[in-house]
Amino acid sequence: SISKISSGILILIIYTVFCETFSGNFEIEMEFLLAAIALLLMSMLGLIILVYSLATAAFPSLTRSDLVAIMYSATHKSLTLGMPLLKILFGGHPDVSVATISIPLLIYHPLQIVVGSMLVAPLQRWLVSESPTNKSNFMGSENGSVKKPGFAL
Repeated sequence: SISKISSGILILIIYTVFCETFSGNFEIEMEFLLAAIALLLMSMLGLIILVYSLATAAFPSLTRSDLVAIMYSATHKSLTLGMPLLKILFGGHPDVSVATISIPLLIYHPLQIVVGSMLVAPLQRWLVSESPTNKSNFMGSENGSVKKPGFAL
Protein backbone atom coordinates (compact mmCIF):
# COMPACT_ATOMS: atom_id res chain seq x y z
CA SER A 1 0.00 0.00 0.00
CA ILE A 2 0.93 3.66 -0.21
CA SER A 3 1.83 3.96 3.49
CA LYS A 4 4.31 1.08 3.22
CA ILE A 5 5.91 2.69 0.19
CA SER A 6 6.22 6.09 1.91
CA SER A 7 7.61 4.44 5.07
CA GLY A 8 10.13 2.52 2.97
CA ILE A 9 11.24 5.69 1.19
CA LEU A 10 11.61 7.51 4.51
CA ILE A 11 13.74 4.67 5.93
CA LEU A 12 15.87 4.69 2.76
CA ILE A 13 16.44 8.45 3.02
CA ILE A 14 17.38 8.22 6.70
CA TYR A 15 19.71 5.28 6.00
CA THR A 16 21.50 7.13 3.18
CA VAL A 17 21.87 10.26 5.32
CA PHE A 18 23.47 8.28 8.15
CA CYS A 19 25.73 6.44 5.69
CA GLU A 20 26.84 9.66 3.98
CA THR A 21 27.52 11.34 7.30
CA PHE A 22 29.49 8.59 8.99
CA SER A 23 31.22 6.97 6.00
CA GLY A 24 33.68 9.83 5.62
CA ASN A 25 36.81 10.28 7.62
CA PHE A 26 35.67 12.69 10.29
CA GLU A 27 35.84 12.49 14.04
CA ILE A 28 33.48 13.86 16.64
CA GLU A 29 34.39 14.35 20.26
CA MET A 30 32.20 12.65 22.86
CA GLU A 31 31.84 15.87 24.85
CA PHE A 32 30.44 17.65 21.80
CA LEU A 33 28.03 14.80 21.12
CA LEU A 34 26.75 14.73 24.73
CA ALA A 35 26.44 18.52 24.81
CA ALA A 36 24.50 18.46 21.54
CA ILE A 37 22.14 15.79 22.88
CA ALA A 38 21.53 17.74 26.11
CA LEU A 39 21.02 21.03 24.28
CA LEU A 40 18.66 19.49 21.74
CA LEU A 41 16.67 17.72 24.47
CA MET A 42 16.25 20.95 26.44
CA SER A 43 15.34 22.82 23.25
CA MET A 44 12.76 20.21 22.29
CA LEU A 45 11.09 20.22 25.70
CA GLY A 46 11.17 24.02 25.74
CA LEU A 47 9.56 24.12 22.30
CA ILE A 48 6.81 21.75 23.39
CA ILE A 49 6.03 23.94 26.42
CA LEU A 50 6.22 27.12 24.32
CA VAL A 51 3.89 25.75 21.66
CA TYR A 52 1.43 24.59 24.33
CA SER A 53 1.53 28.01 26.03
CA LEU A 54 1.12 29.96 22.81
CA ALA A 55 -1.68 27.72 21.56
CA THR A 56 -3.66 27.94 24.80
CA ALA A 57 -3.16 31.72 25.00
CA ALA A 58 -4.05 32.40 21.36
CA PHE A 59 -6.85 29.85 21.05
CA PRO A 60 -8.41 29.16 24.46
CA SER A 61 -11.28 27.18 22.93
CA LEU A 62 -9.02 24.41 21.62
CA THR A 63 -9.71 20.93 22.93
CA ARG A 64 -7.01 18.85 24.57
CA SER A 65 -6.75 16.61 21.52
CA ASP A 66 -6.20 19.70 19.35
CA LEU A 67 -3.46 20.85 21.71
CA VAL A 68 -1.71 17.48 21.59
CA ALA A 69 -1.85 17.50 17.79
CA ILE A 70 -0.42 21.02 17.70
CA MET A 71 2.33 20.16 20.19
CA TYR A 72 3.44 17.15 18.15
CA SER A 73 3.16 18.63 14.68
CA ALA A 74 4.79 21.96 15.55
CA THR A 75 7.85 20.44 17.20
CA HIS A 76 8.52 17.31 15.15
CA LYS A 77 10.62 17.69 12.04
CA SER A 78 12.02 15.13 9.66
CA LEU A 79 15.38 14.42 8.09
CA THR A 80 13.65 14.29 4.73
CA LEU A 81 13.18 18.07 4.81
CA GLY A 82 16.30 19.08 6.75
CA MET A 83 18.97 17.21 4.82
CA PRO A 84 18.07 18.51 1.35
CA LEU A 85 17.99 22.05 2.78
CA LEU A 86 21.44 21.59 4.34
CA LYS A 87 22.82 20.22 1.08
CA ILE A 88 21.34 23.10 -0.91
CA LEU A 89 22.52 25.78 1.51
CA PHE A 90 25.98 24.42 2.32
CA GLY A 91 26.74 21.85 -0.39
CA GLY A 92 28.67 24.26 -2.59
CA HIS A 93 30.93 25.58 0.15
CA PRO A 94 34.29 23.76 0.15
CA ASP A 95 35.13 24.84 3.70
CA VAL A 96 31.84 23.56 5.22
CA SER A 97 31.34 19.87 5.86
CA VAL A 98 27.68 18.92 5.43
CA ALA A 99 28.39 15.82 7.53
CA THR A 100 29.51 17.94 10.47
CA ILE A 101 26.66 20.44 10.33
CA SER A 102 24.10 17.65 9.96
CA ILE A 103 25.00 16.10 13.34
CA PRO A 104 22.36 18.12 15.28
CA LEU A 105 19.71 17.10 12.77
CA LEU A 106 20.78 13.47 13.00
CA ILE A 107 20.46 13.67 16.79
CA TYR A 108 17.16 15.61 16.78
CA HIS A 109 15.32 13.12 14.57
CA PRO A 110 15.69 10.02 16.81
CA LEU A 111 15.46 12.17 19.94
CA GLN A 112 12.04 13.47 18.92
CA ILE A 113 10.87 9.89 18.46
CA VAL A 114 12.08 8.95 21.94
CA VAL A 115 10.64 12.05 23.64
CA GLY A 116 7.41 11.77 21.68
CA SER A 117 6.96 8.14 22.68
CA MET A 118 7.71 8.99 26.33
CA LEU A 119 4.99 11.66 26.26
CA VAL A 120 2.32 9.37 24.80
CA ALA A 121 1.19 7.81 28.09
CA PRO A 122 1.02 11.05 30.13
CA LEU A 123 -0.75 12.89 27.34
CA GLN A 124 -3.12 9.96 26.89
CA ARG A 125 -4.03 10.13 30.58
CA TRP A 126 -4.52 13.88 30.23
CA LEU A 127 -6.82 13.37 27.24
CA VAL A 128 -8.86 10.67 28.98
CA SER A 129 -9.33 12.87 32.03
CA GLU A 130 -10.93 15.60 29.90
CA SER A 131 -14.50 16.28 30.88
CA PRO A 132 -16.73 19.37 30.88
CA THR A 133 -16.24 19.77 34.65
CA ASN A 134 -12.46 19.18 34.59
CA LYS A 135 -10.89 22.18 32.85
CA SER A 136 -7.35 21.78 34.20
CA ASN A 137 -4.44 22.17 31.83
CA PHE A 138 -1.75 19.55 31.35
CA MET A 139 0.46 21.28 33.93
CA GLY A 140 -2.14 20.57 36.66
CA SER A 141 -3.77 23.95 37.23
CA GLU A 142 -7.41 24.86 36.90
CA ASN A 143 -7.01 28.61 36.42
CA GLY A 144 -4.02 28.58 34.05
CA SER A 145 -1.28 29.17 36.63
CA VAL A 146 1.19 26.36 37.04
CA LYS A 147 0.98 24.73 40.47
CA LYS A 148 2.37 21.24 39.96
CA PRO A 149 2.95 18.97 36.99
CA GLY A 150 -0.09 17.02 35.89
CA PHE A 151 2.08 14.24 34.51
CA ALA A 152 5.51 12.87 35.22
CA LEU A 153 8.13 12.36 32.54
